[in-house]
Amino acid sequence: MTVAKPSIMDSKLDRPKVESVMGFVKRNLLVILTIVGVIFGLALGFGVREARPSTDAVMWIGLPGELYMNMLKMMILPLIISTVITGTAALNPKSQGRVSGVSVAYIAISNTIPPIIGAIIVLIINPGADVTKNDSGDDSATAVMQTQDIFADLIRNLFPDNLILAAFQQTITKYEREDVYDLASNETLSVVSRKYLGRSNGTNVLGLIICCTLFGVGTASVGQQGKPFLTFFQSASEIILRILQWLVWFTPVGVASLIAKVLAKTTDLEETFRHLGMFILASMLGLCIFMFVVVPIMYAVIVRRKPFKFFMNMIRPLMITFATASSAIAIPDTLFFMEKKNKIDKRITRFVVPFASALNKSGSALYIAASCVFICQLEKVPTDAAQVLIIIILTSLSTFAVPSVPSAGIVTIMILLTAMNIPSEAVGLLLAIEWFLDRCRTAGNLYSQILCVAVTQKFAALPPLDSADNELDPLDCDFEVVVDNTSEVEKTPMIEKEKLKQSSDSNQNLKAPNGVVCSDGATNQV
Repeated sequence: MTVAKPSIMDSKLDRPKVESVMGFVKRNLLVILTIVGVIFGLALGFGVREARPSTDAVMWIGLPGELYMNMLKMMILPLIISTVITGTAALNPKSQGRVSGVSVAYIAISNTIPPIIGAIIVLIINPGADVTKNDSGDDSATAVMQTQDIFADLIRNLFPDNLILAAFQQTITKYEREDVYDLASNETLSVVSRKYLGRSNGTNVLGLIICCTLFGVGTASVGQQGKPFLTFFQSASEIILRILQWLVWFTPVGVASLIAKVLAKTTDLEETFRHLGMFILASMLGLCIFMFVVVPIMYAVIVRRKPFKFFMNMIRPLMITFATASSAIAIPDTLFFMEKKNKIDKRITRFVVPFASALNKSGSALYIAASCVFICQLEKVPTDAAQVLIIIILTSLSTFAVPSVPSAGIVTIMILLTAMNIPSEAVGLLLAIEWFLDRCRTAGNLYSQILCVAVTQKFAALPPLDSADNELDPLDCDFEVVVDNTSEVEKTPMIEKEKLKQSSDSNQNLKAPNGVVCSDGATNQV
């Protein structure tokens, strides 16, 4: 019996398929490696937990992830400052007003819809019926900030008095307390004796965005006199984005390390999920409905395009957000994919992306509303329509002023419960699952933020970029190397801009430096 050998024609037919697969892998190599990193981190974390690792072992497991986050955090603040200034300077005041107005209107609406979803899901599933409240509540509930002070701090931080301090501190109301014995209840109560303004660690992102917006609008208004100022920040933006494109290749290792560390140091994981499983289910169901049903439908109805490709392009920023529990860390990747893959105007992305990252907290709003209804069920507080409506309204408002403290979501929940005179001791139960749901709701925040960018571009109706504004930047070009017998030169954005300038001055053939590809495909030689 003879076996037929593959013909030359068959091999030629298979070659395009192989090239297509290799091209797909090459284009999405970092995304594939990041997915592998997530899987490896989950396997490593669950495997190490069985060995009950020491604190030092957990520290070394998480050290690569810690370095990865530090490298990104180092570049986030300069990136926000430079991109907001260059983005707003490219717009006239009227266009900037439309962009700001549309984004604020969207954020206000998107922070209202998720609390409704979260409250309804928890009311239907009723997870509080199967949970027994214990005495492990968090005693920090007595140190909760007052609601009026939180909103006052938000307004104060909009216009910081010192831009240097705003880079690493925020204004916050602090309290001096004293113990007072209450004869009626026969208890010692802690009451506020004095309020004063202090500082808390954390970048005042919203204040910096407002100030940089003013600088950008001022730069555009003075014309040629502001060109050196604008050129500096355009160069800074390009340099920072190029550095971030190098750093992003550490993402697979950083994601694997962060996930493995979280799982390795979590104790009683199975018991926690068994005890609060129904609440976790309700929260995850609400987030899934919002992320995979509500947001795509809003995109399809408003933008009039198919949402699948738009959101599939954002997988890598989504994985970075989930691993780091911060949508701000994913700002560089969000800018890259929104501009290059989803073709969003960079004048919009470079203002709206950091602005929405600071204010658009849709996922957190859903979690906060669901948690408040869950605590009401635990405390046997009637959850009638009026009570649920109050929770939804307070949640949508409070997401604009989440305090800059650790576990800000938990603190916000305690503030809302205290404002409604509902006991908040049971909030301590939520701390056991904070590490998991924090990542999930932050991913929900990112989904809403990228929709904010698309909606803003739809309604802002900016004029098309002219030739002066449509310059290449690091997000629009790749490195290309041309080798001749004597030299090896890289094609950089600066060379590309020089070529564009030469082409606008004359219609002659471009003259590029030695070894650089010209527009007609030729190469200058020595």
